[in-house]
Amino acid sequence: MQAQLDDVLAEQDDRARIAQTDSHCDQISQLTPGELDRYAAQLARCLKALATTAPIRAHVQDELAAVRAEQDARPTADAPAEPAASTTPTG
Repeated sequence: MQAQLDDVLAEQDDRARIAQTDSHCDQISQLTPGELDRYAAQLARCLKALATTAPIRAHVQDELAAVRAEQDARPTADAPAEPAASTTPTG
Protein backbone atom coordinates (compact mmCIF):
# COMPACT_ATOMS: atom_id res chain seq x y z
CA MET A 1 0.00 0.00 0.00
CA GLN A 2 2.81 2.41 0.90
CA ALA A 3 4.59 1.66 -2.38
CA GLN A 4 1.46 2.58 -4.34
CA LEU A 5 1.12 5.81 -2.39
CA ASP A 6 4.77 6.62 -3.06
CA ASP A 7 4.22 5.98 -6.79
CA VAL A 8 1.20 8.30 -6.88
CA LEU A 9 3.09 11.04 -5.03
CA ALA A 10 6.07 10.68 -7.36
CA GLU A 11 3.79 10.96 -10.40
CA GLN A 12 2.17 14.10 -8.98
CA ASP A 13 5.61 15.59 -8.35
CA ASP A 14 6.59 14.84 -11.96
CA ARG A 15 3.44 16.50 -13.29
CA ALA A 16 4.00 19.57 -11.12
CA ARG A 17 7.63 19.79 -12.23
CA ILE A 18 6.62 19.59 -15.91
CA ALA A 19 3.96 22.29 -15.47
CA GLN A 20 6.45 24.49 -13.65
CA THR A 21 9.05 23.99 -16.40
CA ASP A 22 6.57 24.95 -19.12
CA SER A 23 5.60 28.07 -17.19
CA HIS A 24 9.25 28.92 -16.61
CA CYS A 25 10.05 28.58 -20.33
CA ASP A 26 7.21 31.00 -21.05
CA GLN A 27 8.76 33.45 -18.60
CA ILE A 28 12.16 33.21 -20.27
CA SER A 29 10.61 33.79 -23.69
CA GLN A 30 9.03 37.03 -22.43
CA LEU A 31 12.38 38.59 -21.52
CA THR A 32 13.77 41.31 -23.78
CA PRO A 33 17.10 40.66 -25.54
CA GLY A 34 18.88 42.90 -23.03
CA GLU A 35 17.29 41.12 -20.10
CA LEU A 36 18.30 37.76 -21.58
CA ASP A 37 21.89 38.97 -21.96
CA ARG A 38 22.02 40.21 -18.37
CA TYR A 39 20.41 37.04 -17.02
CA ALA A 40 22.86 34.85 -18.96
CA ALA A 41 25.78 36.87 -17.61
CA GLN A 42 24.42 36.56 -14.08
CA LEU A 43 24.05 32.78 -14.43
CA ALA A 44 27.58 32.50 -15.86
CA ARG A 45 28.95 34.43 -12.86
CA CYS A 46 27.06 32.09 -10.53
CA LEU A 47 28.62 29.06 -12.22
CA LYS A 48 32.09 30.53 -11.80
CA ALA A 49 31.44 31.11 -8.10
CA LEU A 50 29.91 27.70 -7.40
CA ALA A 51 32.01 24.72 -6.47
CA THR A 52 31.96 21.95 -9.04
CA THR A 53 30.33 19.67 -6.47
CA ALA A 54 27.54 22.09 -5.47
CA PRO A 55 24.15 20.39 -5.83
CA ILE A 56 22.57 23.52 -7.35
CA ARG A 57 25.17 23.70 -10.12
CA ALA A 58 23.25 21.42 -12.47
CA HIS A 59 20.13 23.58 -12.13
CA VAL A 60 22.10 26.75 -12.90
CA GLN A 61 23.67 25.06 -15.94
CA ASP A 62 20.22 23.98 -17.17
CA GLU A 63 18.88 27.50 -16.68
CA LEU A 64 21.80 28.99 -18.61
CA ALA A 65 21.25 26.47 -21.41
CA ALA A 66 17.57 27.47 -21.58
CA VAL A 67 18.48 31.16 -21.77
CA ARG A 68 21.06 30.52 -24.50
CA ALA A 69 18.58 28.41 -26.45
CA GLU A 70 16.09 31.27 -26.30
CA GLN A 71 18.76 33.69 -27.47
CA ASP A 72 19.71 31.39 -30.36
CA ALA A 73 16.08 30.97 -31.37
CA ARG A 74 15.56 34.70 -31.81
CA PRO A 75 16.59 36.57 -34.93
CA THR A 76 19.44 38.99 -34.38
CA ALA A 77 19.67 42.58 -35.59
CA ASP A 78 22.82 41.60 -37.51
CA ALA A 79 21.08 38.81 -39.40
CA PRO A 80 20.12 39.72 -42.94
CA ALA A 81 16.41 40.03 -43.54
CA GLU A 82 14.82 37.52 -45.85
CA PRO A 83 14.41 38.99 -49.32
CA ALA A 84 10.92 40.11 -50.16
CA ALA A 85 9.15 38.22 -52.90
CA SER A 86 9.42 39.99 -56.22
CA THR A 87 6.15 41.29 -57.63
CA THR A 88 7.53 42.08 -61.08
CA PRO A 89 7.13 39.34 -63.66
CA THR A 90 10.30 37.90 -65.07
CA GLY A 91 10.85 37.00 -68.65
